[in-house]
Amino acid sequence: MKKRIVDLKSTLALLILLLAIVEVRAQDVLWNRTFGGAWSDGAYAVVQSNDGGIVMAGFSSSYSTNHAEDVYLVKTDAQGNQIWSRTIGTDLDDIATDIKQTSDGGYIVTGYKQVSNVNDPFLIKTDSSGNVLWEHNYDFGLNMDDRSHSVCQTSDGGYILAGQTRIVDQFPNYDMLIVRTDGKGNIVWMRTYRYTNYGNDVAMSIVQLDDGGFFLEEQLRAASGQVL
Repeated sequence: MKKRIVDLKSTLALLILLLAIVEVRAQDVLWNRTFGGAWSDGAYAVVQSNDGGIVMAGFSSSYSTNHAEDVYLVKTDAQGNQIWSRTIGTDLDDIATDIKQTSDGGYIVTGYKQVSNVNDPFLIKTDSSGNVLWEHNYDFGLNMDDRSHSVCQTSDGGYILAGQTRIVDQFPNYDMLIVRTDGKGNIVWMRTYRYTNYGNDVAMSIVQLDDGGFFLEEQLRAASGQVL
């Protein structure tokens, strides 16, 4: 799989393109754990917490009354023993795709939730025990299908998320979506980018650099579904 990495400066200009190939070698399994209930459960992101534990974010349909997917957070100790779990959601599907620990010891969670026949991205801020402090859902317009795949806390205490966006029934393919917020999740600015004239441009990961810019990992997917 080829991945495009974009260096975003304050103007979010495209400066560097890199191809990265990561070789994953098999390792001995020290322990494994299973979390969730009787229905469908999954994890999309994991982060080591400051206390040496592990926090996972994904979805669960085991605990909602109608078995819709809820945001599912699980905190464990270093050996994978569960300390707490949280579900956050509505009557429709809510899926967490990324989680990071923040400078105050809490967590910032991003993902997307179903709204009618489309999706809207969200940010959820929790304390260190996974209790929700605030939540923002971002609606960028009627018939807009938007999803967030990555989030990081910025050096000024705000947040930046990366994902995908498209206008349903007008344009079949996705553009990259970048959203910058303040420390309370209020939008500072939003940008969309397209670097191909075919298929989907999807921002899969974003990190901030020491100089204040950002590295953005882009996945290019042809209309046939082939990852470019």
